[in-house]
Amino acid sequence: MNQSPRSKRSILLLALAALFFLLALAPHHPAAQQQQRGRNRTAQRRPATENKDAEKARRAEAIALLRETAERARSFDDLFYRARIQALAADALWSYDEEHARSIFRRAWEAARASDKAEQEEVVGTTITEARDEVLLKAAARDTRLAEVFLKDLLDADKAEEESAAQAQRARPTPWRGLDAADAERLEIAYDLLKNNESNSAAQMASPLVNRGVSADFIA
Repeated sequence: MNQSPRSKRSILLLALAALFFLLALAPHHPAAQQQQRGRNRTAQRRPATENKDAEKARRAEAIALLRETAERARSFDDLFYRARIQALAADALWSYDEEHARSIFRRAWEAARASDKAEQEEVVGTTITEARDEVLLKAAARDTRLAEVFLKDLLDADKAEEESAAQAQRARPTPWRGLDAADAERLEIAYDLLKNNESNSAAQMASPLVNRGVSADFIA
């Protein structure tokens, strides 16, 4: 059953709230502190302890929101958005909790794989990687080794699909279907039997090939 619009809005609002809090935290990072020193004279008058406690509280709230967002996204029936929201949450969480973010990226990848597979089943003969590409791009920006794992999985899946398609093509009973080594050997034996006037034996030997349909090799 699909999530109600209210449920979807709830998850998206959580994501927006988490990102808002992270943006609010940005000036507290070391690189940004140097840029903001001249603008925060009023804030600097507050006790250092109070500022530090407020910063920690905001960071904890933002991290909690991101974790909750990623967790709720796992229940999305829409696999594409399940993958996208988890990838966004993992990307935003990375600087604060790398281990947990990596775990979320892996869940996002699983959702993306399922999403692409479902889309591909609707469009026969087309390879779809949209969801996986999106997660892969986010992961690569954070950890190239993790991205390499995802990329290998993607390439392996593509290779398996190509081999499956090639096998199906070989097995398809059309005039252009080629014979594999075993069938070619069977056909050669049937020809030899026929040349030796063993027509019944030749017919029996060739019958499995005939039952599967005529091929270019068979009529050559």
